[in-house]
Order: sequence, then C-alpha cells, then structure tokens
Amino acid sequence: HYGRGSFFVFDLARSEKLNMSCPIDMAAAGQLAALRDFVACQGAQSLLQPAKMDRDGASVFFVAARYNQLEILAFVWSDSGVGLQLASLTDSGRRTTLMTAAWNGRTQVVEWLFEDERRCSQEMALATDAGGNTALHNAARRGDWAIAARLATRYPNIVPMVKRMKDGQTATAAQLADNYCHM
Repeated sequence: HYGRGSFFVFDLARSEKLNMSCPIDMAAAGQLAALRDFVACQGAQSLLQPAKMDRDGASVFFVAARYNQLEILAFVWSDSGVGLQLASLTDSGRRTTLMTAAWNGRTQVVEWLFEDERRCSQEMALATDAGGNTALHNAARRGDWAIAARLATRYPNIVPMVKRMKDGQTATAAQLADNYCHM
C-alpha cells in the first residue's frame, strides 16, 4: 500500500477514476512526483510486478507512452533502474511501447524511443502483436504519415520486411502506409 494513502482523481478526457496510489494511474495522469515517491517507498523493482500492471498487462512505461507522458518515461528509463526491463515488456495483446505510441499518434514518444537503440531496436520495430500488426501497421492504419515515415526512415529495411507480413485483414503494413499515408 502506498504510504500517503489513496485518493482518486476524475479525468474527464478518459472518463474513468484514477487511483493515485497506483503507479499505472500516476503514469497516465503525469504525476511524476507521486511516482517518484512510490518508487522511493516501494522500490523500483515493484514496477515489474504483475500487480503493478494494468488489467491488460501494460507496464508504467507502456501507459506513459500511451498518454504521451515524456517526463514519466524519462524517469522510469533513467532514474528508476528498471527502464530497460520495462521497455521490453509487452501487454496481453503482445503490443510493445512503440506499437502503442504509433497507434496513439505519439510522435514525441516515438522520437524519444528512437534516441536510444536500447529503447527501440529494429527487433522492436518489427515485433508483431497478437493480430500480426507492427508499429508501422498501427501508424499507417491511423493515417499518421509522420510516424510511418519516421519508422521507415529509421529502419530502411523495415518496409521490404513488412511487405511479407500480413495483418488480421491480410493487408501488409507497406500497403496500409501507401493507402493511408501516401508514403
């Protein structure tokens, strides 16, 4: 239990209650000071426990990427000591942090992930979720040309590789990019 007690914040944009004693909710709400206190009290290793993941198995790192919380990502990456482990986790749908950033149009998060090869390797860029989708699929399906183009230029051999990969509807990421992003 988080030492300062539990309180709730209602986030109208998300239309759900946030529990500010939960590191997942702290990350979603951008509550860096509360997350620092939590890590100081519970230890950074506690962020790796399944009980500290959301109902879909998403980590603090993943949720911070989903909600564009760059300060939280930076803290978890560099100050917590468990950033590399959290960055490599996937949720229950086998989605990576890069996939969720691409799906949610988080260009700043994608750029931040690209700053360090350990946060986003070519293997992570080519990873597929349970539906067979890559981060490029997600960006293309969303119609986010900036992220799709950034993925393709960061990893030039990704486009030929994904041409062979089919998603759940049998379109390749390259076809989706052509259709939605005019790459």
